Amino acid sequence: MLNGLATMMQVADKGRTLSATAEADATAAIDTSRQMSERLAEVSATDPLAAVCFLIGVGCVVAIILSVASDRFKSQVKWLGTMAGKFAMILLGGFFLLLPIAMHTTAGSGYLWPKLGESVPAAAYLMFETMGFSADLSDWTVTIHTIMGNGALAELYFWLLAFYTVASPVALALTAMDVLMNGLTGFMVYFESWKKCVRRRDIYVFYGLDDNTSTLALDLLGQVADKSSDNPRDRMPLLIFCNVEGSTGEGDSLVQQVRQDAYGCATVIFTPMPLENIPNRLAPPTQTRCNVYYLVLSDDTDENVQATIRLCDQLTTQMMVWEMIGRRWDVRNIEPKPQLRPRTEAYARNVRVWCVHDNPDDDLIFDSLPQRKPDDQLMVHLLRHNADRGSADKRRPHIETALQPLMVVVRNLVEVRLISEQREVVWDTLTTNPLTQVLDPVDVSQDIVPFQRLVVVICGLGSFGLEALRACFWFGRLPGVELRIVGVDRRARDVAQHMAAAWPELVFERVPEGMPSVRPDLERPLTDASGSDAVPTVCFMEADARSLAMHDLLDGTPVQGFSIGPEGEEPETIVVGDSSRIYVMVMLGADDLSLDAALRLERTLSRRALAGRLSAGSPPAQNPLVSVLVRNQEVLESVRDVTHGDEQFSLRPFGSTQEAFSYERILGAPWEDAAINLQAAYTQARRVAQGLDPQVTHAEAMEAFNSYEIKKLSNRAATRFTPYRLWCVGLEANGGFPSEEAAAQWADKLGTQALAVSLTGRDETAVRLLCGIDFPDRGLSQEDRDKRVALLRSVEEAEAKEYPVVCSLGDLEHARWCAFLRAQGWSAVDGGFDALERMVSFVGLQDDPARPYPHESMRLMRHYYLVDDPAAYRMRGAECRGDPAAYDRAIVTQAVRAMRREVIEPEYGRHPHLHRLEGMGRKRTRRRG
Repeated sequence: MLNGLATMMQVADKGRTLSATAEADATAAIDTSRQMSERLAEVSATDPLAAVCFLIGVGCVVAIILSVASDRFKSQVKWLGTMAGKFAMILLGGFFLLLPIAMHTTAGSGYLWPKLGESVPAAAYLMFETMGFSADLSDWTVTIHTIMGNGALAELYFWLLAFYTVASPVALALTAMDVLMNGLTGFMVYFESWKKCVRRRDIYVFYGLDDNTSTLALDLLGQVADKSSDNPRDRMPLLIFCNVEGSTGEGDSLVQQVRQDAYGCATVIFTPMPLENIPNRLAPPTQTRCNVYYLVLSDDTDENVQATIRLCDQLTTQMMVWEMIGRRWDVRNIEPKPQLRPRTEAYARNVRVWCVHDNPDDDLIFDSLPQRKPDDQLMVHLLRHNADRGSADKRRPHIETALQPLMVVVRNLVEVRLISEQREVVWDTLTTNPLTQVLDPVDVSQDIVPFQRLVVVICGLGSFGLEALRACFWFGRLPGVELRIVGVDRRARDVAQHMAAAWPELVFERVPEGMPSVRPDLERPLTDASGSDAVPTVCFMEADARSLAMHDLLDGTPVQGFSIGPEGEEPETIVVGDSSRIYVMVMLGADDLSLDAALRLERTLSRRALAGRLSAGSPPAQNPLVSVLVRNQEVLESVRDVTHGDEQFSLRPFGSTQEAFSYERILGAPWEDAAINLQAAYTQARRVAQGLDPQVTHAEAMEAFNSYEIKKLSNRAATRFTPYRLWCVGLEANGGFPSEEAAAQWADKLGTQALAVSLTGRDETAVRLLCGIDFPDRGLSQEDRDKRVALLRSVEEAEAKEYPVVCSLGDLEHARWCAFLRAQGWSAVDGGFDALERMVSFVGLQDDPARPYPHESMRLMRHYYLVDDPAAYRMRGAECRGDPAAYDRAIVTQAVRAMRREVIEPEYGRHPHLHRLEGMGRKRTRRRG
């Protein structure tokens, strides 16, 4: 019974506990409901106009934040990216926050909503007080709670207004400084450009101020200070450094040095203005009287590309405005083949743009520039003046279509030279210190070509190492030479996989062991990997350049490596035999590491040669040879001094930043002039064969040269290979430009003088040799293609018999071109002409019966002519109504003339001492800071 009583008491206690809990929960719910009702009452008491103004103030803050943090938003709302734009946004947000306060403080009649005419001036006055630090937020606290209630919204309103109170005077000061800086420097740019255009001086516009731009500027000022040029344009130029923010005071070392070197020989202006604003700030007469060079050379290559595109858009807009003014802004006045105004053509001749980049896909970006749509500034004028075709949305597509022919012509006038620092450095050293230095001399015009095995070892597969490997792949296509390339890196497997994805036909290539990669007669293809003895051209070894494995490799000991094939990674045994000719390139990223490794490797190879276990070659061969990348100019000069001391070193330093961005490399650009001359020489040969005036203007050469970036690069590569062609016929190839004597010997060996006479007389064989066959049958049926192939074969024997050396070197040029395209990531069109037709249809190319059938796709990076067998190559050309082998032979015959720039005059580098024709010796250096 006691137990039952205890149980009943426990149940009663639990009931009381539950009742108390329920009562507490009910009380809490009532309090919560009361608080929510109070908050709702506070929100409902908020002035609707004040709430709208609050949202506007928040929106202005968000816009300011996006203008700082979001590049996409900044590009869409460009004016907000300036300090003045941010200040205007602060004024806007602050004004709307103060407007409800002004309405209540100016309401003398007691009404809640005073007249708007009284409140707007009052709000503006309060905003001016805020900018002058004379506003007191405590005076507005009561008013804020009156219009926003006593809740969280009032607190947020107060803190937002506090932000604007602090930000407005700060933004005012920064805007004033920005306007002063831009206005002052903008006036200086305008005034100085007026002065320069009176005397037709050159204007150089640099993007930013860093090591690259300052190196070129200092070297340019050094050339001007030498006063060695007779051209008055080279005296007292104007140098403008734009996008220079903040660090333009005397404390900046680069600014000090540029100003010091410019004293008395040039005018220098530093400005924070963006690059794309410079064309509009220059005095109008400069457009036709001055050469204006835009040099976008900063370390940030991605920003370089973006800045260059914006600049090209601005230049195009300028010229399009002139053209449309002449057409009264009526798109119906645009001709199918537009004729440009003289002012536009003169402006385009005077403007040049250089852009440093490192992304291979940038080529496609700049190829698409002519297809870009007109900017908003131009479109606004066009929409206003062409208002007879419905709404703006309907008129815009029609206007863009009608404008396209003129846009393409004008954009093609803007010449942009893309510069890859890695490519320029590597190509320079492979012409200054060519691969042929370790090889015995040959002469395909007389002697039997000896067999030689060339092993190129690339230590370090970073950006420079990859470029070196790709360049050696096509520079090494030489008669009688078996080319083997070994890439050494601690991350070789990752790099090899990347290469297989980017340049598959380069890493997949297999050549029969013991056979040269190409032969002078090229009777049969030598890259057929069907045989069991085929070995890869490119192998890899995962090791440190300073490791024992690297020592064993160069000492002749077999080491384990691997190659990449279509099926994946394959093990390879790498042996550098005693008869090998060895060319080593060391590029480890840091000068001290590269020099240490290069000296060790040079010492290993020298000891091996001294022991008689490595052929030294026949003079003037220098087997082995080690080249090392050194970025610091002082260190590079020291290494050169050591190698030219009492003891002979087979060590060649190259690639300092000061040499890479020197006047000679960028503005002088003798190799670029040679590439343009090569294009002009080919055009000239075709004109002579057709009985036309042989004179080729620079504009005509540039129109053909600027078609596609890959074709410009191909012309540059063909020019760079010219010293190797000289070597092929027993002439010196010291990396310099051929002398008059060497040019005469080259002409004698190839018979080009007699060929030129025959071409002028329109001799049938000579015309076919350099200009190709003009096929009468233009159809694409199998019968028509067979007729063209039969016609081609019937004339090949006569060409080879009359001009054997030209034909042989033409086949060698095709082999080099194939390797070059593979090194750029291109592949062949397999499957015959049917596969080509499917590709042409797939990418939407149009066939013009008057021209060869489309045989390449820039989008797919595939080429129908990319086949090693010369006979198959010529046959494919005939199928496409063309004779591409004639272009190879034209390159061979005209290459030396192009290098000597005998076709058209160079546009840049008018300093004669920078463009001597015999060799390019050590450049005078300038100490920096």
